[in-house]
Amino acid sequence: MKIRLFLLALLFTGLVSCDKNDSVIITEKQLLLGSWVSPVYQDNLITYTKSSELKDYAYGFSFGPDGKFIERTISGWCATPPVVYDNNNGNWSLSGIDKVIIVKVANWQGEAIYKWKIIKITENELKLQILSKNFNGQN
Repeated sequence: MKIRLFLLALLFTGLVSCDKNDSVIITEKQLLLGSWVSPVYQDNLITYTKSSELKDYAYGFSFGPDGKFIERTISGWCATPPVVYDNNNGNWSLSGIDKVIIVKVANWQGEAIYKWKIIKITENELKLQILSKNFNGQN
C-alpha cells in the first residue's frame, strides 16, 4: 500500500512539474528600460532603436529602472558646428492603461515636460506618438 501511494505521489509530482506554460511575460515598462537612439521622424511619430549606450554626438535618451531619465541633447541653443552634447537628468513614469510616458527633464531652458504615447515597442524598436512638449510653460 505504501509503495502504491509513493508511486502515485511520484507520478502526480511529475505531471505537475511538466507544465508547458513556462513563458515569461515582459511588460512594456521592462522593454522601455535602457537607451534609445537614432530617431526617425514621420509626422508626429518618432521611431527609436535600442542601444547598449547613448551615442557621444547624437540625440538619445535612457529610461532607468528607478524612474530616472537621461536625455542626451545639444547643450545650448546654438546648433552650429561644432555642436556639444550634454546629458540632462530627469524622471519618467508610465501609465499602463493608456501607455503614456510622462518625462520631466532639466535642460538649458530650465525644464521640459514630454508626453509620449507608445505606439509600438519591441526589444529593439520604440515608436512614440508625440502628445505634447512643454518648455517652461510654453507649448
